[in-house]
Amino acid sequence: MSAGVQNNVDTTFQWNAWAISKSNFLTWRAIMGKLPTKIELRKRGVVLPDVNGDRCGYGIEDANHAFVNCLLAKGIWWSIFVWVRVPLPSDVNSVASLVGSLDNAPGSKKWKKVVDTIFKATFWRIWYARNQQIFEGKFMRVQELVEQIKEDSYLWLKHRSKLPAVSWESWLDFDISGLL
Repeated sequence: MSAGVQNNVDTTFQWNAWAISKSNFLTWRAIMGKLPTKIELRKRGVVLPDVNGDRCGYGIEDANHAFVNCLLAKGIWWSIFVWVRVPLPSDVNSVASLVGSLDNAPGSKKWKKVVDTIFKATFWRIWYARNQQIFEGKFMRVQELVEQIKEDSYLWLKHRSKLPAVSWESWLDFDISGLL
């Protein structure tokens, strides 16, 4: 189902029923640049001591920084792309271009939807980790987040799709040939 929202790189947001609703909304809002990041809060008149990202301390925190350009986000995405055996696009510098990279990747529609589910889990966990650090002072390591992304996406696919079951061990190896 397409939400029909166009962004600045001409990527159409695709709702993914296999991912939880709040991760779909989060991804859509990130593409639109409509999340309460520090720079957006400052635009709305909220007084903040600085607008740098809390996770890396470098770069103005907007959606593109929080999800793509932050050094910790880059580490997470690198791990996810390696796991799903897809080369990380070198020209990704925004949420929209990251989502668009999946549109241009080779593979079946079903494979792309599985990977899109993983992408949405990744956006969800990056945002969750950011909020954990800001509001509770808890720093989550990249590897811990990657493991949570694998778990979330596995459970979402297992319980929200009609795909054949795949073992946890196969999922960890991203051996999804049984799903497709």
